[in-house]
Amino acid sequence: MGTQKINLPDAAHGRLLGLAEEALSGRAGDVVCLEAPEWPPLPASLRRELDGRSVYTRPGVARYATAAQLSMEEKLIAQAQAQAASRLTREQAAQRLGADAALLEAQGGPIASTLMVPTLRKVER
Repeated sequence: MGTQKINLPDAAHGRLLGLAEEALSGRAGDVVCLEAPEWPPLPASLRRELDGRSVYTRPGVARYATAAQLSMEEKLIAQAQAQAASRLTREQAAQRLGADAALLEAQGGPIASTLMVPTLRKVER
């Protein structure tokens, strides 16, 4: 497959080069690789000579983020998990749907329980 040349207007091309340069410069803060550690370790026969990564992953697909970006994400998750958020009781949700709470529970089971819990559930990542 190789590198493909994309025809962009000069302004867009210049802007993309500028963004790439800024990302690589570190001015936006520390950059963190988002890949999980490799487990179990691969034998050499399953590693690409190009970059030492698994032959089962595409080259160049690693994802990165700035430490500031990850910090903001942690804050958003903490806010979403806060018990101070507005929520409906089962009865309020059923009333707004024009239904009986017991009937919704019987029909929806886990879905109804999730939608009409009196407290927020922890968000798993």
